[in-house]
Amino acid sequence: MTYFFNAVLAITFFSTTAAAKTHTVKMFNLKNGQSMIFEPGFLKIKQGDEVKFVPTDKEHNSQSVFMPKGAKKWTGEFGKVTPVKFTADGIYVYECSAHSMMGMAGIIQVGDGNAKNLAPAKKFLKKYKKNLIMNKNRVNDLINALTPKKP
Repeated sequence: MTYFFNAVLAITFFSTTAAAKTHTVKMFNLKNGQSMIFEPGFLKIKQGDEVKFVPTDKEHNSQSVFMPKGAKKWTGEFGKVTPVKFTADGIYVYECSAHSMMGMAGIIQVGDGNAKNLAPAKKFLKKYKKNLIMNKNRVNDLINALTPKKP
């Protein structure tokens, strides 16, 4: 009986850890004619996945500015790779703290499109956009990415 229990426990552990993926978001000064950008700016992942924020230029970081209730905040160091594991479903908005006024922001959606914090996330982004000095359309694009497409 103990052998059976241990086997089930091991299978459960390995199946849940094996399913988690690691995604990469790069931070650029300039990319494809756009300045101060995360690529990708919108990422949809599963609960338990990890995102590595990778600066291609040393003056960037990532930090959370909006997230689901109960989610853990993060602030990465400038010029360092910042791994973040996402354990709570919902919408996360993040930015580069040095370039936030330039619209260097992105979104990670964890789980399905019916996130409980979808409406508050859109409201936050509309308010966030008012403080930008450039790249305001980027925030519009992020809001649009959160809007489920109708068939």
